[in-house]
Amino acid sequence: VCGYTTQLEGSNPTPGNTAHWQFIGGPGTAIFSNPYLPNSNVMVSGPGTYQFTWHEYSSVCDSLDTVSITFITQPHANGGPSPVNVCGVNYNLQAQYSVNGSTGTWQILPPSQGLFTPSNNDANAVFTATSGYHTYYLTWTENNLGCTSTDTIQLDVHEMPMPDAGPDLAICGHEIVLTVNSTYPGYWSSSNPTAHFLHDNTSDSVLVNIVAIHYLEVDTFIWTAYSDYCTNYDTVLVTFSATPHAEAGSTQSICGYSTQLAADTIGSIASSAFWTCNNNGITITYNGSDPLPWNPQVSINNPAQFFATSDFQSVYFYWHVQSGPGCQSYDSVQVFFHQIPIANAGLDTVVCGKNYWLHATTSLITPTGQWSVLNGPGTANFTPNNQALSMVTVTQYGNYSFIWKEMNPHMSMCYDQDTVNIEFLLAPEPDAGTDFSVCGKFAQICAHPTMPNGQWSGPSGIAYYVNETDSIPTPSNNSQPCTWIRWPSENDTITMYWTEFNGTCYGYDSVNVYFSTLVDAVILTSPSDSLVCGPSYHLLAAQEPSHGYGYWIDDVYNTTFSPNPYQYNNVVATIDTGGTSYYGLHHFYWITVNGNCKDTSNALSVTFIQKPHANAGGHYWPGLFGNQSEIKTDTVCGLDYQMNAHTSLGVGTWYSSDITYVHFVQGFNNFTQSHISNDSLYLLCQTCYTVFSTATPYREFIWHEQNNICTDADTIRLYFAPRPSGQFTVTTPACRYDSSMIIAQTWNLPNNINYGITEFNWNYPGGYLNSSITDPLHSDTIYVSWDNGNQHLVTLIEQNKWGCYSGLVSHTVNEPAPFNPQNLITPTTCGHCNGKIELNTNYTDPQGITHTNYYTFQWLDTNSISLIRDELCPNSWYSVLVNGQSLSPDAAPETICHDTLHIFVPDTGTVIASFDTTLLEQHQVAPYQVVMQNTTINGRKYSWRVYDENNQMIFSSTSENPTITFTQEGCYTIMLIATSKDGCIDTAIFKPLCVDKEPIFEVPNVFTPNGDGNNDVFKVHGEAIDEFEAKIYNRWGRKVYEWNDVNGSWDGKITGIEASPGVYYIIIKAKDRRGKDYKYEGYLHLLREKQ
Repeated sequence: VCGYTTQLEGSNPTPGNTAHWQFIGGPGTAIFSNPYLPNSNVMVSGPGTYQFTWHEYSSVCDSLDTVSITFITQPHANGGPSPVNVCGVNYNLQAQYSVNGSTGTWQILPPSQGLFTPSNNDANAVFTATSGYHTYYLTWTENNLGCTSTDTIQLDVHEMPMPDAGPDLAICGHEIVLTVNSTYPGYWSSSNPTAHFLHDNTSDSVLVNIVAIHYLEVDTFIWTAYSDYCTNYDTVLVTFSATPHAEAGSTQSICGYSTQLAADTIGSIASSAFWTCNNNGITITYNGSDPLPWNPQVSINNPAQFFATSDFQSVYFYWHVQSGPGCQSYDSVQVFFHQIPIANAGLDTVVCGKNYWLHATTSLITPTGQWSVLNGPGTANFTPNNQALSMVTVTQYGNYSFIWKEMNPHMSMCYDQDTVNIEFLLAPEPDAGTDFSVCGKFAQICAHPTMPNGQWSGPSGIAYYVNETDSIPTPSNNSQPCTWIRWPSENDTITMYWTEFNGTCYGYDSVNVYFSTLVDAVILTSPSDSLVCGPSYHLLAAQEPSHGYGYWIDDVYNTTFSPNPYQYNNVVATIDTGGTSYYGLHHFYWITVNGNCKDTSNALSVTFIQKPHANAGGHYWPGLFGNQSEIKTDTVCGLDYQMNAHTSLGVGTWYSSDITYVHFVQGFNNFTQSHISNDSLYLLCQTCYTVFSTATPYREFIWHEQNNICTDADTIRLYFAPRPSGQFTVTTPACRYDSSMIIAQTWNLPNNINYGITEFNWNYPGGYLNSSITDPLHSDTIYVSWDNGNQHLVTLIEQNKWGCYSGLVSHTVNEPAPFNPQNLITPTTCGHCNGKIELNTNYTDPQGITHTNYYTFQWLDTNSISLIRDELCPNSWYSVLVNGQSLSPDAAPETICHDTLHIFVPDTGTVIASFDTTLLEQHQVAPYQVVMQNTTINGRKYSWRVYDENNQMIFSSTSENPTITFTQEGCYTIMLIATSKDGCIDTAIFKPLCVDKEPIFEVPNVFTPNGDGNNDVFKVHGEAIDEFEAKIYNRWGRKVYEWNDVNGSWDGKITGIEASPGVYYIIIKAKDRRGKDYKYEGYLHLLREKQ
């Protein structure tokens, strides 16, 4: 049989006999399921041939038969893991034999096809799928001496990615673009850890750079492609050659025509190099021995041609380096060549005086330069000092050397200098005096000579005299610095020259002399024109002078003359009006001036009288009554007006051309005139409102002022308009808080005080204007409602089109009486919902008449119309809508109103238990005693109870304010049960109240961790400690142990190793539950000897 179990097949025993199976022998053991059954199952312990006997017997005889059974081990086929995802068409099978010596065979289930190499009898054959990429099913059958077993595996065959990373590459530098040919996604990686892929290593074309370690580096780059199940890769080798570094040197600025370049070759890794230039006029010459021509000499071939258009030129030189074929670099350096100037300060010379124009000759196209003094007896000033043409001024006479420094404008250090010598000689500098004039034909001129032998000269006809009184001239007197001269014609100006000569240098000065005659001053204004009203006099006139000029003066200060005081006629004199002292008598004079000759006229006497300026008050609107009109206006609200003239000078008088009904309170002439500027004016009639007149809507009044001969008048037009009455009517709202109709009294025809009203300033505090009224300011009728209160104040101020306001008029709007049906309220008890409300539909009017079924009701919370509500909750408001006929006298008949009645259901007997918990202090030390403060509301009886942490009652009391003593530490619950007189109960609880032991903090100073069970650990004795920190240090100050629990300890070990005996230092910080701080510092002795 295959396996180790079989069913025996013995014959059934003869009736009356018994039988059983018996194991005779075999390589192992055997077990029967029931040895007395002919078809019992038997199980052996191993393979081989076993003998079993079926033994039947009676009471006298027995019989037996033996059967041999060979048991063969049943194989259990194992084809290997399944399912398997196979990448590619080949898979190495992994079947395993379960029985030594057994054989096996692979088969492929159709319709799939494939090959087994070397054969299908090899448990580890290579299977090649030949029918495409899909799922293959293979069976592995194991055979052991005819006993077989089969296992099926699933192979999911997938296409293997086959990327192509391309041929190996070589690159100059540290960057390269890698490209792969792959139908599947993947990612790049590198053997060089410095490789950096920009920007994503999953792209089939990617830029990668490396940090080169050597001049030449070969790196492997791998493209790993993957599908859902399969991964494959391809590699490419990249040879990186380091890019040579070119450093051409620093920018140069040269004064001249040649320089030496200096490239930096350190670290350039260049094998060859050369220079080039962008200018054909430059020669590059290298004579060194270095294989890299890093420092050649460069020169300008033709400087004149090179600097033909500019004083400087910029040239770029390029330094080319190469580290290998195709791997090269370059750098440039800029050189600024500046032309050297050739300075020329001019020729040496001698000059008279201290000034000289220096004139240098420049050599550059755009030169700059600077003059300076090299030496000399004094200092020199150049104007300007940076131009070739410059005025130099010296402080002392003598020989000076001046330096002209010509500079290249683009490089101030590129310059040339030249020197010029100038001798400054003293030049005479005489002073002929200042110009002057004389009255007549003689004048004395005086020069201030600087040296002897000077001489006067002048126009032909001049005569020289020793004295003014000489009758004969003295021509030789022209050599005298001071001499008299005579000019034959008057009103003429001549120029005289005083000249001096020192043998080399001349010097002279001139003076102008005017010879004048006397011109008579005559005033042409009539002396009778001696009075003027106002500050200006327009009649000044004088005879025009034949020579010279004239001007007006006043013997009173601050008088001005227009257009100016030098005009002889049509002159206006205006006195200063800053004070009254300038009015009065003035004397005017006309003065003629001709050179040094003056004449003054006789005085013209003029008296100035101040003119009054009448101002009738009111308002002035320019142009209202014409461009030249100054008539004032004012509007009078009513028939009385306070006049308000602004007085100036003299006597003022009010009067009117129409005196009808005019009455001045302090007036004269039957009270129709008044000298009082602010007198009160009345029109003595009730209908004298002028604004109702279409012809003349005003009355005119004149304010007249007179000062001596001067007068002035001003007119004011008064428009008399009525004041509105401001009266209005109100209605009682039809229903409570409905709108009241409010109507102002107006009149639509003239001659009525309520005519022409334009604005209604309504005020209704707390009210709401009906939305139909969009412009209440211009509405004589409004509708206003309020949402609370019984009476409401309404006020009105009216304004008419003349700007007159009424007084403040007020009326009261009375709300209709609220609906107040009778009701009966039954309060709740003990906070229970057992309250009740009963409503009554009758209404009793003010006359005492009862109207039945007057009201109907609807509860707002339930929409019920019931008259009775019960099971109502305590201290709650209940709202009911009451419907009934309007109680307003202004309402239309049968008007139905709605009102809301709010009914409060109170509670009786409720108790609120409470006590003052602020008296309870946490973490007090036992015994702790506290007197309770009962704050219960509406309490009659009390029960106090205290429970410990085990919920055991430790205290009870019926006192109102008991004293409780807590004798033990622990946390407690305090309970107060309060009862009202109506039997209502409430409970207040406070928990926890924690009471502590007396804090203990004791620190030992020695312990013996020797394992004898006595004092083996160091431990602080602490109770009621909330915060704790302990640190132990050895003799060198190193911390060896620490803990932060007061119940913690130290066993004398450091990181598991016994600490050395000796003295340690301990620092402990702690805080108890009451906030007290503890700090201990001291020595701790560790001993290990056993006692």
